[in-house]
Amino acid sequence: NKTIMNANRCQWTDSLRIKNVWRVVALPALVVLSSLLSANVVAQTANLALGYSSMPGSLGERNSDHGVAIRLGVEFLGGRHLKWGVEAGLDFLNEDRRQYTTTCFLPDGSTGPCHFDSSGQDTGISLGTVLRMYPGSSKVRPYGVVGVGLLRNSSHQTQMAVDDFGNPLTNFVGDFRYNEEAIQIHLGAGVTTNLGSLPFGPYVEGRASRLFYGCSGGLCASWNPTVVVGIRLGGGW
Repeated sequence: NKTIMNANRCQWTDSLRIKNVWRVVALPALVVLSSLLSANVVAQTANLALGYSSMPGSLGERNSDHGVAIRLGVEFLGGRHLKWGVEAGLDFLNEDRRQYTTTCFLPDGSTGPCHFDSSGQDTGISLGTVLRMYPGSSKVRPYGVVGVGLLRNSSHQTQMAVDDFGNPLTNFVGDFRYNEEAIQIHLGAGVTTNLGSLPFGPYVEGRASRLFYGCSGGLCASWNPTVVVGIRLGGGW
């Protein structure tokens, strides 16, 4: 199984990728955080959304590439037409399961049929900053979104094998976990509205996020489109 065989390679390259990404992201993030703390900034609006995420490319398990997206954010600064804030995200992607039979070496030294059952699943955790731009002042307000973030993709891969009699082939059993990091560049649009005098309102938002991460060929990039439906709590419409 190519994915399982590559897991050990990913484990030792993971530490290098972490260092390279954090050199780019950590310093700006610390500057922003210290500015917020020193200014005693109070959140104006909170956002909670649920939707769909598609994450094809070479990051993590190739066939675990779509699933549920959860977004939680707060907006700190800005007027009626510009709002800046921070956002955390979770992407629970699908499990990719494969079952196949091939010839391999059995424990007694002979060769024979081996029945494999392997699976792989990715989970993404992200943290970033976003700027929303509201050009209008009507009750229903379209807006644009730009932002940057850091994504950690956690992969869990397992493999089991048995012979024709159901006996486990322990030399082919594997259970691997590894993490990979990516820088996110967000670009999107949405529409929101308020519900009369109520302090909350629904919104729909779509993004085409560009991911940059290390891979065997150097620097790789892929798209991560998402669409979410959520609730915005607080004032400042």
